[in-house]
Amino acid sequence: MPLVSDLTKYTTTSPIIASFDFEDIASGVKYLTYYPYTDAATNLILGSFPTSGFGSKIQTQALGEQNYNTTVFNTRRTVNGTVVIDVAYFDYVEGQPFTFILYRVSGGAETQIGTGTWTSGSGVNSVGTITFQATRTVINKGDHLRLDMTITGSISGKIYIDPTDTLGLGVTKLYVPFEVK
Repeated sequence: MPLVSDLTKYTTTSPIIASFDFEDIASGVKYLTYYPYTDAATNLILGSFPTSGFGSKIQTQALGEQNYNTTVFNTRRTVNGTVVIDVAYFDYVEGQPFTFILYRVSGGAETQIGTGTWTSGSGVNSVGTITFQATRTVINKGDHLRLDMTITGSISGKIYIDPTDTLGLGVTKLYVPFEVK
């Protein structure tokens, strides 16, 4: 049965529905989870958990720098709060820095949102967590996020980049906090 015409003004909604992976009730932010991934041509950050087609593409990052990009945002969002990164690593010696920098990329220009350095783990095949505070930053429609991961030092620590955890060694994940009003 159709609604009475003068009631239809109450049935319209926003054309954009956001879904988040979890919420930090104390801070009032909601988080999206991103999964770094490398294919043959580019480094990506997947915005949803991959379900197929990734098992044979396990990558590791040794000494040096890698950048991982999200797809462009289709609506405006504000990053604010504590960024969390789970790091699946191996052949790591404590004290060798893993540095992570999160950027907003707009029109090719990078704006640093936050940075953190992790030096506390050691050993083979483990997962550690790094957190750092993000500067409140607006991500406009058409912008994207970039995660820069750098391993420095004289010993070849490595980060697993395998979103489906094919070998059971852990998954590197990026959790980004967004304001929700």
